[in-house]
Amino acid sequence: MFRLVLRVAALLLIVGAAVYGLARATGLLRDDPPSTATPRDEAYWRELHRGFLDHPDRSKIDLLFLGDSITDGWNDNATWERYYQPRRAARFGIGGDRTQHLLWRVENGELEGMRPRVIVVLIGTNNIGPDTPEQIAAGIRKVVEAIHGRAAESEILLLGVLPRGLYADRAARQAKLDPRTAEINGRLREYAAGAGERVHFLDISESFLTESGPSKALMPDFLHLSLEGYRVWAEAMEVELARLLERSK
Repeated sequence: MFRLVLRVAALLLIVGAAVYGLARATGLLRDDPPSTATPRDEAYWRELHRGFLDHPDRSKIDLLFLGDSITDGWNDNATWERYYQPRRAARFGIGGDRTQHLLWRVENGELEGMRPRVIVVLIGTNNIGPDTPEQIAAGIRKVVEAIHGRAAESEILLLGVLPRGLYADRAARQAKLDPRTAEINGRLREYAAGAGERVHFLDISESFLTESGPSKALMPDFLHLSLEGYRVWAEAMEVELARLLERSK
């Protein structure tokens, strides 16, 4: 009986190791913490990063957006053309990025040779799930510190993580507000208050919320923005952004 137990235990260890190795190999299990700069393995991700490094107007960019798919989703839409194209803006956003990925991009040349007057940072929603709010806020702080170290004269507009819906049975996203965004943003507000005169926190969450949670009209999947959602983002940010652009002259 004892030998059988040992054999079963050994078999479980072997199977566990195999599952662990497969999860690591497929990216389902990562041990890269939010505060540690980490590149992604996908070829397209590195290609996008190189594209940012080779941006033809790097030295002329006055307004830079850094982030994930929500930032990338501007996609030169009508709101972008109205509010930001005249301000010599650019967006360096990659879908799926977490804090550690943006941190790596910042530390590996994406701000080199640039002097943006204002840098808008929106990152962290993709960390929700694998990381705690405390870890996510710490990762965002590292991103801001890395930006500040490379663009000390730029005004940094740190946006709070946008509201998002919860998953039901890991399948369908629901309108019920995920409470972790509020905890992250509370930590970011506290951080920005003591981070120096060039770091400014802005939480525009209320602009996307209804009584039941995130607005489906503005966030069709309760995460990403619709065209109307981008208009709401721009209008909610405009007063503070205009102030910082004027301040940075």
